[in-house]
Amino acid sequence: MKHSVMAPLLRVQNLSVWYPVRSGTFSRVKNWVKAVRGVDLEIGTGEIVAVVGESGCGKSTLASAMVGLRDWQSGTLALSGVELNPVHRKTWREVRKQVQMVFQDPNSSLNPRQTLSEILIGPQRAGGISAKDSRFRAIASLEQVGLRESDLDRFPHAFSGGQRQRIGIARALALQSKILLCDEPTSALDVSVQAQILQLLQELRERLGLSILIISHDLSVVRALADRVMVMYLGSVVEEISARDLLHLPKHPYTQALLGSVPSLDPDLPPKILSGEIPSLLSLPVGCAFQDRCPYARPACSVQEPFLLPVSGESAKVRCPFHEEIG
Repeated sequence: MKHSVMAPLLRVQNLSVWYPVRSGTFSRVKNWVKAVRGVDLEIGTGEIVAVVGESGCGKSTLASAMVGLRDWQSGTLALSGVELNPVHRKTWREVRKQVQMVFQDPNSSLNPRQTLSEILIGPQRAGGISAKDSRFRAIASLEQVGLRESDLDRFPHAFSGGQRQRIGIARALALQSKILLCDEPTSALDVSVQAQILQLLQELRERLGLSILIISHDLSVVRALADRVMVMYLGSVVEEISARDLLHLPKHPYTQALLGSVPSLDPDLPPKILSGEIPSLLSLPVGCAFQDRCPYARPACSVQEPFLLPVSGESAKVRCPFHEEIG
């Protein structure tokens, strides 16, 4: 295993996830759905990175692949500067000691037949933690998310949706994870509760130095929480930009379209609906995947898929060679 100096806490390079499409009598593979295509991702200690995009862009598949819930077609993985082989099962046992998922729906991600004690202590015991230490960690994690030791004997149905999401976060904290992968953690909650969960994640980052990857389609969530934003379209990253610059300095036409589609309270500023049909992941167009919906498309866009390249003089990256002309 190789070690690197000053490496990010988590680094993924060239990650691709394909789903087979089978048909016929013998269920042979006829095609592939390329859900994630060549994604590079880094998360530093205490950093919050957001991944945004339309439904079906691959952002949830990306998150689940990063904890081994999806098979990798290609890619490399390094955790705490140590390179790991994503093909080996033992890699994911190691990854899950430091990286945990917080799922979108707190109702379906908690076993209704288990008490909080079983939910929080069971995974620790499976990882070799003693009964005494497991209970101590469980109590501490509940307190960190605003719940109490007396809640350990209760079942998930006794809690509100927001409290159940806190339990999901506590489960990750009890395992002393360094990185939380939060897949739409507020989309199933009331608006008032959403703000509480976002504030909790921010406090945990500041108090514990947690790193967080948050998957979201809500740009207001991203602006409130993230340090850096990755914009995905049809399985690939089309732009990487700081959350601070997202509102005023988007580079890629797709990012600009996402921002323009956000509803406003001003009746004189209706949202701009992005026109055109999303191409099928089974038959992506040659060249830029966004070309058929892009108002700035030109003949060169249908020749070769552009690379995700750094923007001169900025910390951003963009997958559009004409971004300076259309900006």
